[in-house]
Amino acid sequence: NVRGFTQAYLSYHNGQSEIANKAIKQYLCQFISYHQDDWVQLLPTAEFSRSQESMKC
Repeated sequence: NVRGFTQAYLSYHNGQSEIANKAIKQYLCQFISYHQDDWVQLLPTAEFSRSQESMKC
């Protein structure tokens, strides 16, 4: 039974993605509304902001 032998998710194997996700989450937390129903509209701006930040190096 293959389903019994799947490996658990280990976040440290994908550090760069975790850092990017954390930055986007922090951005969204600053700008989303109280009801948290507008984050989808803010996501493109958050992604753009993140990509511009990484290009400053």
